[in-house]
Amino acid sequence: MSAPTILLVEDDEACAELFTEILQTEGHVVVHASDETSALGYLRGGERPCMMLLDWSLPLGNALDLVTAIESEFGACDIPIVLITADGEAKSKALALRAAGYLTKPTEPLGLVRMVDG
Repeated sequence: MSAPTILLVEDDEACAELFTEILQTEGHVVVHASDETSALGYLRGGERPCMMLLDWSLPLGNALDLVTAIESEFGACDIPIVLITADGEAKSKALALRAAGYLTKPTEPLGLVRMVDG
């Protein structure tokens, strides 16, 4: 059985490296996309991660724009989403995305692992 793959959409390289290291230590495969274009390119390749960790603020817009683009192209976004943001409105933004959950930055490693492993 292969390890679960997580799509991490995060433009902050330091944050992406930290999350990747934590999740790989827990046995996950992490695919990092630094922007919306990279995330869509990965999904267009036919890959379906078990989860998407999605930063709210992205280079070309925000998480809602990306989810809208995914829904427009694929008909639905059937990938569970966990929103990551430093914004004080994390809960309402997660609701707008119909996200499975959210994490606020800075994120504690144990909180990240608990959110991903359910």
